[in-house]
Amino acid sequence: MKKEKQVLFNQVKLLSEKDEAKEKEPNVGDPEKMKEPTEKKILPIDTLLFDQPLVKFFILNNSAVALTLFSPIPHSWFHAELTREDAEMLLDDYQHIPGAFLVRETTRSIHCAISFIFRRMCNHVMIHQKLERDNMKFYLHLDLKFDSIIELIEYYRQYPIITLYFSQVLTIAVPKIDAYEARPWFNYVSKMEAELMLKSDVSLDGTFLVRPSSQGFEDGKEAFAITLRANDKIHHIRIIKDREQFTIGGDTFDSLIELIYYYKYQPIYHGTKLAHPINKEILEQKNPHWHPYDSIKEPPVTVCASYDFKATGANELSFQRGALITNVEKMEGGLWIGEYKGSRGWFPASYVREIQIS
Repeated sequence: MKKEKQVLFNQVKLLSEKDEAKEKEPNVGDPEKMKEPTEKKILPIDTLLFDQPLVKFFILNNSAVALTLFSPIPHSWFHAELTREDAEMLLDDYQHIPGAFLVRETTRSIHCAISFIFRRMCNHVMIHQKLERDNMKFYLHLDLKFDSIIELIEYYRQYPIITLYFSQVLTIAVPKIDAYEARPWFNYVSKMEAELMLKSDVSLDGTFLVRPSSQGFEDGKEAFAITLRANDKIHHIRIIKDREQFTIGGDTFDSLIELIYYYKYQPIYHGTKLAHPINKEILEQKNPHWHPYDSIKEPPVTVCASYDFKATGANELSFQRGALITNVEKMEGGLWIGEYKGSRGWFPASYVREIQIS
C-alpha cells in the first residue's frame, strides 16, 4: 500500500512539474491556447456524485493509476465533463449579461475551465493546478493560488479576472443542462397570455417564448409549445417530449436547450429564427405599465378549490381546499391553468368551482 501511495504521489508530482515548466506565466484567456477537442455533439447530463471525489485515471507502467484531482463541487455553476462547444451553447442565452459564467470539467484534460460572457461573447480561461507540500493549489495566475476551486470562484465573483484581453467579474451562475425552466425564454403562461406578450409594442419579428402546451399532454407524452412572432403574426409550434428527448417536426434533440439553440441559428418558420427571448420581467423592464391582461375585454376567471390537489409534475399547480386560483384559462381535456401563490400551472377542472369576484 505504501508503494502504491508513492507511485501516486510521484505521478501527481510529475504532472504538477510538467504544468509548472510549461506555464511559468500562463496565457490566461488566450484563444489560441485554449482550444479543446469538441467531438461530442450531444450535451451530457451532469453525473457528478457529491459524496465521492472526482477521479481521473492514468496509465503508469502499464497499470491504471487513480488520481484524485479535487473535492466534489456541489454548486449550480459546476458542470461535469462539458465541452467548450456545449458551454458556449448554454451561455448563449446569457450573452446580454456581462460575467454570466459556468465552471466545467474539460473532456480531454485534468483541468477545469471557466466559461463566461464578456462583451456579449463567450470566453474561456483554464483553472490550473499545482501540488505544493502534498496539497493541490488552484489558480489562474501563479501569484494568486487557492485551496479549492470554490474559493477561486468566490474570489473572482468579487474581483475581476484580468488578462491582456479583458477584465471581468463573474456574476450570474448559469444552471445545468436540464434546467430549462431557468432560461429567460421559458414561461409558465397560457396560449392567450403568450399571444398578448408577443403582441406588445416592444416585440419584434423573431421574438419568442417556450411554454407548456395548452393541450398538456399528447398521447401520454408531455407537450410544449414555441410561441413565435413572425411576419407580424403570432404562431404556435408544438414540441413533444418523449422520455429525455424533444421532437419538433421531424427533428429530435437531446434537450430543450439544444433545440432552442439550434433554431437561433436556423430558420424555424418562413425564414424567421428564434432571435429575441421574452418573459414578463423583460416586458415590464421595457414597459413598466405593461400587464398581460390589459387587452382582455372580459375579466380573468377566478376559481375556488373544492379539494386538495398535489402536483405530480413541474408544470402542475398544488393547492389546498379553499384556495383561490386566479387568472384561470379554461382548456380542453379537463385541464385548466391558473396562478396561486406566485406559481402558475395546470390543475384538473373537476377540483375547482368558478366564483365571481366583485
